[in-house]
Amino acid sequence: ESNELVDYEADYVLGQTDFSGVDYGTTASTMNSPTGLAYNSASNTLFVADYYNNRVLVFDVAEITNGEDAVNVLGQPDFVTGSSGVTQSTLYYPYALAFNSASNTLFVGDYGNHRILVFDVAEITNGENAINVLGQTTFTVGTSGTTQAKLKNPRGLTLNSASGTLFVADSYNHRVMVFDVNFITNGENAINVLGQTIYTSGSGGTAQNKFYYPYGLAFDPARKFLFVGDVSNGRLLVFDVNTITNGENAINVLGKDNYTSGYAVNGNSDGYTSQNRINNPRGLFFATTTGHLFATEIFSRRIIIFDVNSITDGEDAVNVLGQTDANGQINFKQNSWYNNLPTADSLSFNRGLESDAVNHRLFLVDVFNHRVLVFNLDTNNVLQDKIADYVLGQPNFLSAECNTTQNGLCEPSHLAYDYENQRLFVTDVNNNRIVVFDVSEITNGENAINVLGQNNFLSNISATTQNGLNYPQGLGYDSVANRLFVNDGYNNRLMVFDVAEIVDGENAVNVLGQTSFTVRTSGTTQSKLYSFFGDIAVDSVGRRLFLSDNVNERVLVFDIAEISDGENAVNVLGQTIFTTKTSGTTQNKMFRMEGLDYNPETSLLFVADRYNNRILIFDVISITDGEDAVNVVGQDNFTNNSGGTS
Repeated sequence: ESNELVDYEADYVLGQTDFSGVDYGTTASTMNSPTGLAYNSASNTLFVADYYNNRVLVFDVAEITNGEDAVNVLGQPDFVTGSSGVTQSTLYYPYALAFNSASNTLFVGDYGNHRILVFDVAEITNGENAINVLGQTTFTVGTSGTTQAKLKNPRGLTLNSASGTLFVADSYNHRVMVFDVNFITNGENAINVLGQTIYTSGSGGTAQNKFYYPYGLAFDPARKFLFVGDVSNGRLLVFDVNTITNGENAINVLGKDNYTSGYAVNGNSDGYTSQNRINNPRGLFFATTTGHLFATEIFSRRIIIFDVNSITDGEDAVNVLGQTDANGQINFKQNSWYNNLPTADSLSFNRGLESDAVNHRLFLVDVFNHRVLVFNLDTNNVLQDKIADYVLGQPNFLSAECNTTQNGLCEPSHLAYDYENQRLFVTDVNNNRIVVFDVSEITNGENAINVLGQNNFLSNISATTQNGLNYPQGLGYDSVANRLFVNDGYNNRLMVFDVAEIVDGENAVNVLGQTSFTVRTSGTTQSKLYSFFGDIAVDSVGRRLFLSDNVNERVLVFDIAEISDGENAVNVLGQTIFTTKTSGTTQNKMFRMEGLDYNPETSLLFVADRYNNRILIFDVISITDGEDAVNVVGQDNFTNNSGGTS
């Protein structure tokens, strides 16, 4: 009755028939990566942003049955369609929701279309038209911008119902836009902005009045406080919005002790997963009855709860959901996937893989345990058992700390291996660096021998410079020229380092995707990239580099015999020309592919076509732009894309 938690176990589940289900789909009862929620208490209606199905599901939750059907859908004409669009009734990756009880309207953050759609939900018809749009002047335009009326990938929404004010986390412009929604004109100007002092600036930063990718928002109607999840700064900022001045300072910070600390928690033994630290805060919820603020931490796999009736900078959380020990007690230092400590035979979101066929070893990235596991193989390069033999990034198999040190990692992602010198290159994503390990002999928790992207092992700042990196991802090593290729994700570029001999923090020798080292614009051309999580494969003999330019729905092919900064790609797969970026489920199309690998003996390129739940295989001995794949793994044919566990 007091709206306090009674235990740490969920009572019901939507989207699955039971708590053990992990399937996704496009039906009335299934979802594909739900992100945002909104609730209408008057009608007991729950709205769910079903992100990858490009729709909003509407559930009657007066009484809840596990896996129940939604009663309505917005963004699609029916429950079996999941296509995206830029119209008055369609969506493209809806992310956040806000419900206005005064007007019975639902605000939908339409992330991929850079807009907010407004629906009248007093009565709902499946696939109904929106009544208004913010961020665009018409319903058929989906371009981004940095102006008083434009948005760039909006994430979070929250509403001050009393004043009719809508707050929008305009994530890629590193700002929160404030709109008067009492009477809405399509494409209207914002009335205020936080995170920037003017409407034409979109730079991120770590200061008392800056953001670095704001996501979740929540609002306290009594004190008129706005809470902002500042994702890449690893903190929650609190603003007094009784009256708003553009670019005003926050009044409090949670997750950090001060306003000048960025993402890293150097010297803090608790790392990111502790009682007063926050790791990648996404969704926020403020409970008006208890004065508690709930923040979802995607990379610590928990919901951390702060008592914000009165706020002290860097205060401890009072509770946590999602992390309990064997006795059912909460654990603020635990961040494991299944509520148990990491071991030598467990994983938490694995990604990168590399093998050493000469010395018979397999290297595997265990992302959220912040480590690389090493498995010994037999002489035929087959796994001997399912238990790792060594660990890098942690001192032992039971540790999972996120650290910025010479022997620590924070969300490693991809690997590249130098067979001749037995060097393992590791993308240390949230430390904005590449660390290099000598694996001729391996000791658990050994120190890295070099670092790229930072001048030393204690720094993790992001930068758009000749020696800096910003959220690096895929790696590729060219054994012929001793070059390391780095997909520098948020800088929309591919950095080329000479690693014959490495000096910590050395300059890159070339850049692809940009004409200079100080530019980071994305694009869909023959020389531009839009590749956040893209992987790299290198054909050292044929002097070619393959890059999964995933947001552009294509694989680019570069000639690396001689490299010029900003050079054009020589071929493209997934598109027939260099200026389109349409996705699809056909023999020559892709949908947000990521991983790549190349077999030099057969000239076959393997492409992990992620959202199509398949691996496409291309014969690239010679390439025709937009050519068909020759085989598919994971599906029976080239037009199916259903997921499964078999």
